Amino acid sequence: MTSSQTDARTLMSIDDETVVLSPDQDVGAIEQRLQDAVDHPQFVHVRLTDGTDLSFLMSIARRVSIATGARQPKSPPVLSLVDDDTIGVLDF
Repeated sequence: MTSSQTDARTLMSIDDETVVLSPDQDVGAIEQRLQDAVDHPQFVHVRLTDGTDLSFLMSIARRVSIATGARQPKSPPVLSLVDDDTIGVLDF
């Protein structure tokens, strides 16, 4: 696996509920199963990153979106000035 693959994740939203798909999921196959299920309502099964197997009934009335992209880095810690006229961690 390249570092870009390990940093990527796939999100799937089902009627405004978003889940993170397991990296071993074939997005193309999931898209095909979703498309097939629109014509003939059926359950679609996916695996989440935490190992959960999710099944949902897919029909024409359901809205699904899939997005694959890089993970967002965690926000850096916020530093604040100390109230006692010192700069604290920003002290030069």
